[in-house]
Amino acid sequence: MKSLTSLDIYFVRQELMSLIDAKIDKIYQPDENTIILQLHKEGKRILKIILPGLIFISTTKSAGDQLNFSKFLRKQLANYRLKNIEQKNFERILELEFANKDKKIMIIELFSKGNVILCDPDYKIISALKVQSWKDRTIKPNEKYLYPPSASSRFNSNLGEFAEMLKISNKESIVKTLAIDFSFGGVYAEEICFRAGIDKKSKPSSDSEIQSIYNIIQEIKKSGISANMSKNDAFPFELKSRDSAGIKYFSSFSEALEIAQEQPMERINKEMERLTKLLDTQKKQLENIRKSIDEESEKGTLIYKNYQLVSSLLQKKDLDKLKDDNLVNGINKKEKTFAISIENKDITLNINDSIDRNASIYYEKAKKMKHKLAGAEKAINATMEKLKKTDVIEAKKEKTIEIKREWYEKFRWFISSDGILIIAGRDATTNDIIIKKHLEKNDLVFHTDMRGSPFVVIKPGSRNIGRQTIEETAVFCASNSKQWSAKLATSDVYYIGPEQVKKEFGLPKGSFMIHGKRTYLKPILELAIGVTKDNKIMCAPQSAVKSNCKTMIVIKQGDVKKSDIAKKIKKRFDEQLKIKINLDEIMQSLPPGDCSIG
Repeated sequence: MKSLTSLDIYFVRQELMSLIDAKIDKIYQPDENTIILQLHKEGKRILKIILPGLIFISTTKSAGDQLNFSKFLRKQLANYRLKNIEQKNFERILELEFANKDKKIMIIELFSKGNVILCDPDYKIISALKVQSWKDRTIKPNEKYLYPPSASSRFNSNLGEFAEMLKISNKESIVKTLAIDFSFGGVYAEEICFRAGIDKKSKPSSDSEIQSIYNIIQEIKKSGISANMSKNDAFPFELKSRDSAGIKYFSSFSEALEIAQEQPMERINKEMERLTKLLDTQKKQLENIRKSIDEESEKGTLIYKNYQLVSSLLQKKDLDKLKDDNLVNGINKKEKTFAISIENKDITLNINDSIDRNASIYYEKAKKMKHKLAGAEKAINATMEKLKKTDVIEAKKEKTIEIKREWYEKFRWFISSDGILIIAGRDATTNDIIIKKHLEKNDLVFHTDMRGSPFVVIKPGSRNIGRQTIEETAVFCASNSKQWSAKLATSDVYYIGPEQVKKEFGLPKGSFMIHGKRTYLKPILELAIGVTKDNKIMCAPQSAVKSNCKTMIVIKQGDVKKSDIAKKIKKRFDEQLKIKINLDEIMQSLPPGDCSIG
């Protein structure tokens, strides 16, 4: 990911000025190094800060996550308006001034590890994303914000000051002086030398060379933004020192930065690994909770099941009388309890409690664990959602081919061996849409007897529906139902005419009443995935994929996570077809549940 130079920030600020007088609407923080300001000015505007070194106006919707710092910022800046933006002394720092009844200053440091600091009008720090300390300044609440030590602005110096600074530089070449002492960075320092016709490895030896360098800098300062991307880097103006072949132009520098910016794959992989380990731990905890619920409930039941035995022991009312009893495994006088074993289960009983009270203690433990069960399931769902988002981020890193989208691609779909379109719902909402909006008189509707099945519709138009299409649709219906994740080898699937499907009062979304005779089939659950001739991902019965795709991978029920299978499929397709396939499309096409590939 590109870190902005001082010169980049100079041009970014020009674009950010379009946000002046915009009102803060919301503030998000998808991760610890990303702050997103959602502002309102003639519609929604998104300002994205990605530390350590990137800021731009984004065209994409912001993520709805919040960490503590973004919550604090939202509380502090709600309904404040952005009044000014400054880049002082050509530093890699931007000051955003907000005003409502009072004034607050957000300072964005885009160097080193990066930081976002909120100050009062006197630059007293209210809060900072990161607490930091150096020998000459400290970033923490209640400290006065100080800029890093530096010389006065060299970018805005006159010719005389500029010449003097060049002469006193201890750098061995002009390119290093411009890159380091003047904060242009290596690429722009080389561009200045190239435009000035100066050997970048030399030191300027004449007033005319210094004048030439100075003039080029003034020329760049006054140039308008001509945003472009070269060699996967974004620039605010065209670099004459680079080959013009392959340059892409953009309507704004922010747009170029957004497209060029890529989160390192190492970071994505590390986050996926962390979330996967967390998910495994959470699943084990969930399993332990369920096991504890069963065990505690069983112990309570065993007490009643062995009522006479337990009652006879409790009636002794004295732990000393139980010392020699062969049924007693241990005594705890402090807790006034004794332990017995029933059907290989260790049960602890209180000598002073009734048999009902002793049993109820175990039932209460089971009840408490059931409350934990809901929390554990919620935590797993949250982790799975984060994993899904991480998969989506990874998918966005790939350059994908341009494909025309058809109306049916919002649903599950495939083309049969006979060339007929079949569509299916992904959820209750799309089931509703298919039946209510897309069902026609010549169609056939497929469903399973078990819950958790999509409504699947053959769309023949004016054509006759052949046996091959019917059998393929049955396989597709069964394989995209809950029978897949249940690892059933076969399933009963029926089909009916469109007039037999009715929406009756009281039925939930995605559910319909079926009337009349049903025709049943018993397909085997097995699919394949391929890339069609027009480069669409199609997951369908094997015969259909063979007929319509230029490459094919068999998909079976298994124990491998769908996201891992999707990555393996993508790798194969990329290698076989020499094109980049969208990972998210593969994920959406696969059946619900774990898989394996043939």
